[in-house]
Amino acid sequence: MIRNTFLMLDGVGEKTEKLLWKRGILSWEDFLAAGTLPTSLMDRQPLHEEMITYFSHELERYNAKPFAEFIRKSDHWRLYRYFRDHSLCIDIETNGLPAKDGGEITVAGFYDGKDFRQYIKGINLDETSIFRELSSCKLIISFYGRIFDMPFLEKHFSSLKDMELPHYDLCFASRKAGFFGGLKKIEADLGLKRESGINKLNGLDAVKLWQKWETGDRKALDTLLSYNRADTVNLRQIADVIYAKLFDKSGFRKFRAKYSNQ
Repeated sequence: MIRNTFLMLDGVGEKTEKLLWKRGILSWEDFLAAGTLPTSLMDRQPLHEEMITYFSHELERYNAKPFAEFIRKSDHWRLYRYFRDHSLCIDIETNGLPAKDGGEITVAGFYDGKDFRQYIKGINLDETSIFRELSSCKLIISFYGRIFDMPFLEKHFSSLKDMELPHYDLCFASRKAGFFGGLKKIEADLGLKRESGINKLNGLDAVKLWQKWETGDRKALDTLLSYNRADTVNLRQIADVIYAKLFDKSGFRKFRAKYSNQ
């Protein structure tokens, strides 16, 4: 939906965007070809046209970073369809402490839609690996990761701080789409089931499992890794559903249908 989005333009909110769609200006190409715009945009039309040309060029270059800056975080979901094949689902587990108070990352999971990769403290978790994972993607997908996972990672790995990647956070996007509750509740609402042994675990259990592993309990680590895998991989299916819900809620579909029939 990114080519139908005008929210990156100064002074354009959802109300003005819908006004553009209502007038048949459904895409960036339509905007550049339009002779006249709504009155509120006329004074800035040259600047807006310049910005749209810029964003079009950056999108052709497959550069997602400008969109992270100019589009509100709550609207980063609009990038999902375009960058889906280069998006990365992430989820971390920690020792339960805040990052500023000695909190440590114990497990980090990454899923690109095809392959799942996992990094474990004391085994293969290091800055080079995490930087490689994130620098290879165009869009981050998480559940509450904008508040928890990414700040935690950036606290421990300073090279991540300047990445400026757009972030499709399903915690906030799901609420906007009409879902409520945590990740496990939304999974249940969507009919996603976890395997026996991890289906009742939560974040506190993950902390306890790590503590057991530190005493030498290999089974505890295996369970923790399975839990982290489910937390990470399930994000992909949820992201698909939430995107479709938000697309419908945007109202764009009815305007597209109206002008495609003319």
